[in-house]
Amino acid sequence: LDTVWHWPPSSGLLPADVYLRHLLLTIAKLGPRLERAFLTETFLADRETTLETYLRTERDAVMRSGEALPADLRVRFGGG
Repeated sequence: LDTVWHWPPSSGLLPADVYLRHLLLTIAKLGPRLERAFLTETFLADRETTLETYLRTERDAVMRSGEALPADLRVRFGGG
């Protein structure tokens, strides 16, 4: 693959916080083995940075992103 949805590795493209939070909440329910695989085998658009590495500095911001959702979507996206 030369691109990810036509975004080159040098694009700086990052995951959408609210969507990534939703994925993290969902994958955590599937057990530690799958959660670990998701974090270590999923890469950002640069094709070098794992999700685990990205979340070392961004996890708090990603998890707080649900606070900005309208109340009806907070329930839908697992934020209560």
